[in-house]
Amino acid sequence: MMNSFTRIAFFLLCMIPLFAGAQKQWKETIELRDRRKANETPVVAKLTISAWWMTSRLTQGSPVLRGSDGKAEVIRYQGQPESYLKFKIEEIEFTDPEFDKGPEYKVIMRSLWIDLTPRPFDEKRGDLVGMTDAMRRKMFITAPNMEHEYGDSMPPPIIFKIDRSNRYTFTIGFTAITPLTDKEKPWDSQFTFTIDGLLRNGAGWGAVEAPKKDDSIPVVKANVPKPPKDTVEKIDTDEVDAAVAKAIADEDVETLKELMAEYPKYKSVIDAHKYLALGMRRELIDSSTYLVDIYYKKFTKALPTKEDILLSMMHNQQPFSLDGRITWTPDGKLFVTPPNDSTDYTLKAIHRISPSNWASTELNSFKDFINFTYVETGEGDEIAFKIKGGKGPYALHIQKATGEFYFDFEGSIKIYGDTVLSEDRIARMLKLNEEGDYRFFVEDADQLKKTGRNLVHIVPPPAIPPIVWYSLAGILFLAFIIFLLWRREQRRKDEEMEKLLASRGGKDPRVKRKPRPDLKEFWKETAISELSLHKNFIREVGTYLKERPSHRKSTAPMIEGIILGTVLRFDFETEQYEVRLDRFRAMDATALNYYTDKPGVERWPVIREISQDHKDLVRIGWLQVVDSGQMGLSQADIDFTDEQFSELFQLCLKIDVQGKERLCCFFTRTIAGKVNNSKDRKQGVDYWLDWDNLEDAGYYENGAKGVTPETPTENGSKIGVSTNSKTA
Repeated sequence: MMNSFTRIAFFLLCMIPLFAGAQKQWKETIELRDRRKANETPVVAKLTISAWWMTSRLTQGSPVLRGSDGKAEVIRYQGQPESYLKFKIEEIEFTDPEFDKGPEYKVIMRSLWIDLTPRPFDEKRGDLVGMTDAMRRKMFITAPNMEHEYGDSMPPPIIFKIDRSNRYTFTIGFTAITPLTDKEKPWDSQFTFTIDGLLRNGAGWGAVEAPKKDDSIPVVKANVPKPPKDTVEKIDTDEVDAAVAKAIADEDVETLKELMAEYPKYKSVIDAHKYLALGMRRELIDSSTYLVDIYYKKFTKALPTKEDILLSMMHNQQPFSLDGRITWTPDGKLFVTPPNDSTDYTLKAIHRISPSNWASTELNSFKDFINFTYVETGEGDEIAFKIKGGKGPYALHIQKATGEFYFDFEGSIKIYGDTVLSEDRIARMLKLNEEGDYRFFVEDADQLKKTGRNLVHIVPPPAIPPIVWYSLAGILFLAFIIFLLWRREQRRKDEEMEKLLASRGGKDPRVKRKPRPDLKEFWKETAISELSLHKNFIREVGTYLKERPSHRKSTAPMIEGIILGTVLRFDFETEQYEVRLDRFRAMDATALNYYTDKPGVERWPVIREISQDHKDLVRIGWLQVVDSGQMGLSQADIDFTDEQFSELFQLCLKIDVQGKERLCCFFTRTIAGKVNNSKDRKQGVDYWLDWDNLEDAGYYENGAKGVTPETPTENGSKIGVSTNSKTA
C-alpha cells in the first residue's frame, strides 16, 4: 500500500499534463490607456483575450495554442473550404484606483475599429457583387459594439470568417472611458495568426482545379474509417439560442434566415419563424393600379425584400398569371395592376425561407376606386362633400397648401358619405389655428386614399366662441342677483332677532360662544389670568373625541394633538397673559418617550409642521386623552411640557373620556414657570372641569342644549365647571 507521500506525488504527476495543456493556450493581456489632458495616458484597465478556431460559426471550437516562442501556433484545418476564428474576452480588470468600480468608468469596444488583413470582403468576388460594404463585412465579421461597466457580464465573442490559408493580422481597438477622458480614441492591438489546411490558398480567389482522371490506372476504393464520434464538433446550443435571440432583438433578418437554413431543427430556430410573419397593405393610386406594402408584423426596422417574397394571384379560386401585372421598383416598391373587371383578385405573398408565413389581400380596382369631390355651397361658410366608391366609413383629412407643397394635419373627421360641414366645425375638429388655403382627402375603411384638387380658404374661428362669453356673463349676473337676495334675507333674519330680543329685554345670545374657565379661582397661582375658548376650537376637539378609536388604551402617556391660539394681552403689572384657544390639530397618537431611544433623530418634527401650517397663530399647548386615568400630570407629562411648551402662556389640556362626565383640566404654569398639578389647586377646590359643559357653551345658539339665554355667562359664573367631587 502506498503511503501518503507516494499518493500525493502520483496525483501531481497525473495533473502535470493538464497544467501543461492549460498553460499552452494562447492568451494576451492588453493594457487600456485613458487619453487625458497634457497628453497623459495612464493605464486604467487590463483586458485578457483568448482565441478559438471553429469549423462552424456556432460551435464551441478549440482553443488556439501558444508556441514555444510565445506566439500563436499555426491553426491547421483538415481540408475545410472555410473556417472561423473567435476572439473571446476572458477578463476585464479595472486598475485605476480613483475610478475603480464606479458607474462612470467604462470599457468600450467599437466594431468599426476591428480590421482583418487580408480583407476578403473588399475583393470583387462573384458572390459579393452588388453588396454594400456593410453587407460584405457582415458575412465575414461578427463584432457587436460593447460598453462594459464594473459588475457587467463578459461581452459576446468576436467571430471572423476565414476562407483562405494565409497569414492574417487582426487589429482590435478598445478604449477606456473615465470622467477625466479628454478624447475617446481606440488603442489598437495587433495579433498575427497563420491558417493552414483550407482548400483555397493565399494566391487569390478561385476554385481548386479537380485532378484529371487517368482511366489507365485502376481505381481502388479504400475503406476510409469514419472519425470517431468524439472528434466531431458538437453544436453549442446555447450559442445558437443566443444568436437567434440577438438577431430578433436587432431585427437582423439576414442572420435569422441564415440560422434557419443552417439549423432548421433547433427549437429556438423553429420558434423564431413566427417573427417572419407577414402583413400586407394596399393603396389604390389611380383608377387601376395598387401600391402594395408587404411588411413584417413583429419588426419595425426590417422589411422583406423582393428576393424574400414569392407572389401569386388567384381569380375565382384558380391561379391567375402575373405577367405584366406586377412591377418592382429599384427602391423595393411593389405595384400591382389587376384587370378592371369588377371581380375580386386575391394577391398572396409567401416568405421563401419561412413558407408558413404568408399574407394576402383582395384587389378590385372597379369597386375600390373612390370618386371624391367637394365644393363651397355659397350659403355661408359651408362645404359640400360627395363620395362615391370605396368602403365606408371614411376618414376626412386636410392638407395645407404652401406654394407647390402640401402639409398634412393630424386628426380626421368621420363621415359616412355625402355630407355638408361648416368651416368653423372643420377648423375646430381638426384644430386648425392658421388662416390659409386647404384641400381635403379621404381614406376608406380599407385605407384606400383619394385626394381632392380644389382649394378652400379657411379662417379659423376664435379660440373661445362668443357663446361662451355670453354664457359666462349671464352666469355672473345670475350669481350677483342670488347674492343680493341672500344678503337681503340675512338682514331680515337679523332684524327679526333684534326685535325679539328687544321685546324680552336681552341681548343676542349668539355672541356667547367663548366660554371662559375661571383659572384664577381654580389654581393657587397661574400665569394665564384669562382663558377663552373659540367655537372652532370647541368644535374640532369635540369632533376628535367622537372619531377617536374607542379601544385605544395605553398605559404610557400620549400626545394626541396640538392647540393653537392667540395671546391677546400681557399685563406688565401682574405679569399674566390673556389667551384664546382658536384651533386644534390632531396628530397620530405618539408616546411621550418615543424619541428616548432614538439619538440623533429630529425630535417631534410634526409639531413644527403643524405650527408652520398656521403662521397667524402660536402654539398654546398640547392635548392628552385618558381612559379613566389619573387627572394629574405624570413626571413624563411635565418633562414633555418643559421641553416643547416652556412659555408661560402655554398649557396642557387633559380629558378623561371614561364615565358619564368627561372631566378635563387646563394645566397652566405659575408666574415662576412651574407647571401646575393636582396639589396646586386652591384650597377647597375638589372638582375638575366638565368638558361637556364647555362644549355646550361653545356651541350655544338658539335652542342649544344645557344653556338658556337667561343663563349668566359673565361675572360670577363658572361656565363649564362641574361640582363633581371626583378627585385625582
